[in-house]
Amino acid sequence: MVVSRGPSDIIPQQDLLRRLLADYGVVEIGEEVRSGFVDRHIEALETSENEVMARTGYVLKRASEGYGLGYKVPLALIAMGRSMLGIDFAVATPFIASNPVAFTCAAAGAVYYGYAALSEGERAQLHAEVAEAFQFGMELVKGLADFFITTMRSVFDADLLKQLKECLAEAAAVTGKSLYQITGSIKDGAYAAASSALSSASWFVNSATDVVQTATGEVGRLTKTYWNKDGNG
Repeated sequence: MVVSRGPSDIIPQQDLLRRLLADYGVVEIGEEVRSGFVDRHIEALETSENEVMARTGYVLKRASEGYGLGYKVPLALIAMGRSMLGIDFAVATPFIASNPVAFTCAAAGAVYYGYAALSEGERAQLHAEVAEAFQFGMELVKGLADFFITTMRSVFDADLLKQLKECLAEAAAVTGKSLYQITGSIKDGAYAAASSALSSASWFVNSATDVVQTATGEVGRLTKTYWNKDGNG
């Protein structure tokens, strides 16, 4: 029996950046290719009719522009969330391919809800892994996470944060985790992650019609403004 392997399976385990890009279908290593993919992916998020996706894209773009380090900043944030979700590489590619922008939202949700729940040692390990993969200093990684969480809080209202958590819960269910294992919140202990996955609002199945192809496709929607000058919805 021949076992089918995805693009990331042939990339060394420690090469976090290349494996993450491969999961999104980007296997070329040129800087221009990677940068172009990230630009299109963020544009697909920002122009989505789904406000959670649109605002996630906005925050990723703010982080990229604010730090002036190009495409690596958004990818570093996604990598943090992917690590906290604990998605096995064997299931990552088909899962992400089912709806790449929804996966990015789930990764963003993992950072927003899960980063503070990590122990000091776990955060230090996460900083070290991301710093090595993206050639960042550990303090930069820490500052990036703090910036991202603060900016997310400023542009997401309570209802949108609830939707973000539902997206996170559905992604976590794929890995066999409970939402509580990521957020550390007692009130999430009884959260029915499966109810999100099975509902008509499934992020990774029914919302696929809202996805613009992010690796090679064109984005056709006009950018919409979802927040006012005070940063509220």
